[in-house]
Amino acid sequence: MENTFFEAPEYPIWDRLKRCAVLFVKQSVCLLVVMLFVRVAEMGFASYLLHPKESLIVLIVEGIIYTLIYFLKALPFLFVVYTVFFFSNIDAKVLRVCNFILFAIYILIELFLAKYFFATQTLLGDDVFTGNSTFLSKIFSFNLYWLIAMMITLVVLWFAIQRSKLITFVDNVYALSILSVGLILLFFGVSALPNDDGSEIFKIKVSKSAYLFDRTYTHWFDKEPNVDIYDQNYFD
Repeated sequence: MENTFFEAPEYPIWDRLKRCAVLFVKQSVCLLVVMLFVRVAEMGFASYLLHPKESLIVLIVEGIIYTLIYFLKALPFLFVVYTVFFFSNIDAKVLRVCNFILFAIYILIELFLAKYFFATQTLLGDDVFTGNSTFLSKIFSFNLYWLIAMMITLVVLWFAIQRSKLITFVDNVYALSILSVGLILLFFGVSALPNDDGSEIFKIKVSKSAYLFDRTYTHWFDKEPNVDIYDQNYFD
């Protein structure tokens, strides 16, 4: 079914867009499975190192919920990029490779930020905008164990995407509904971060990439203006 579509360019634009959404969501299900695998491993390792008071099972459940919110909010942005690839009339295999690269970047961001967290015990956020680039040495420093973990993750992601066509429950309605949920979460500003109480529990269950993107958005678009209430023009 996947190859026959590319042999039928006479399909109307709406039908092509629905087909694009179905293919994207099928492969996104594979991305979600790999992402959750990464997050569970990350939370388990962090819990082992930091020994939080809260149960590991509770941390994992809460972490998965917030990771799912972050994933759904990211889907519309990933879909826009995938749509550009899809409507470029490239071969189906090339399209799959392009999507793998897109998803690999998404996964690697989480892995590199997790590596930074385990190296410094802090979350990478506002440090990005201070002009101090020392955090880059922590992120990209060589670590054999992290290199192996990243390679295993990418290999699993590749084979998962290859098997995405076996996912039969995703149809037009399901695919468009999932993308709509992501847009709704974005529109209403549903946070993908748990309550930030500054504790070790928050650092464990929060998605490191969700935290960075939230801080980036706050810095550039949602920063409170500095208002001097004693200025003589304040009440004008």
